[in-house]
Amino acid sequence: MTPRRVLYIQTFQAEGRERQAELDLCLKRNMESKIADAFVIYQEAGSTIRHTSTDVPTEIIQTTKRLTYAAWLEHVRRQINCIGLLANADIELISGFGAELETALQTEDSAIALTRYNRSHAERRALNRFPQWTQDLWAIRSDANISESLLAASSLPIGKPGCDNRFAHVLWSHGFKVKNPCHWLITEHHHSDDARRYEQQKDRLYGAACYVYPSLSLNGESELQHVIWSKNEKPIPGALLNQVRERLIPW
Repeated sequence: MTPRRVLYIQTFQAEGRERQAELDLCLKRNMESKIADAFVIYQEAGSTIRHTSTDVPTEIIQTTKRLTYAAWLEHVRRQINCIGLLANADIELISGFGAELETALQTEDSAIALTRYNRSHAERRALNRFPQWTQDLWAIRSDANISESLLAASSLPIGKPGCDNRFAHVLWSHGFKVKNPCHWLITEHHHSDDARRYEQQKDRLYGAACYVYPSLSLNGESELQHVIWSKNEKPIPGALLNQVRERLIPW
């Protein structure tokens, strides 16, 4: 049976009219595309949902705080035969979210961390520069092993500098095959002013992180570059990787 595709988005009130128009356009196009079978919208206090669909079931969840990856995962694991897609509010799903998506998520231990495309000055769509550094859409199956340990480690707010790299590390460290099939699954970033309103270092999420390189095949795992972001200037001689294997312990 073909799994349902549920698209999760958080709405928020943008600082300017032009930026708000971009977010509204993304929501409108995603709803009209019929890519998703259902929507879950986390409506941040003070924001307005300016577009809804009568064709696609939509659940609206009121919230006073920024959505976390854990809240998304917790909702996905309650679904049946579902692929949960979490997209930033300025990301439009373009193509590849049918059979290609299912192929990339063939196994329940797969997770997608997808790099976006941007519009160039020539109005051509181009993959984001240094694609391993930023992921703007995530996908996971509802029958994946979304454990309490994973939820605890995923209590990271979206939209913070480094949140995508931190979350990629969390997925990898909990045994997931992290994939970035951005040559097959296409999304477009709507942000004419690419300046960031946050303070890069002040708002950054520190700790272990992963840079996720584009997959070489639709179902292939990505090459991961493991890094540690730290405010501590003292150098470390190295890092110890402690890999845990599930095994029976005789008593």
